[in-house]
Amino acid sequence: MIAAYPPFDPLQAGILINGERIRGKAAAVSCPVGKGRAVLLGFDPVHRGQAHGSFKFLFNSLIYR
Repeated sequence: MIAAYPPFDPLQAGILINGERIRGKAAAVSCPVGKGRAVLLGFDPVHRGQAHGSFKFLFNSLIYR
């Protein structure tokens, strides 16, 4: 697991339906697939509402070995 949602209510602003279902769960996971790796993101790192710090998840996953 690379990142996890917080154990408390993850809503900062806006609308979140069933937020209690993701508390403490994985937000980003890396797993081996064949000779490479798959990076699975449970959030949209390029969404207009995301923080600038979340872009590293997108770009680092492109070059991750």
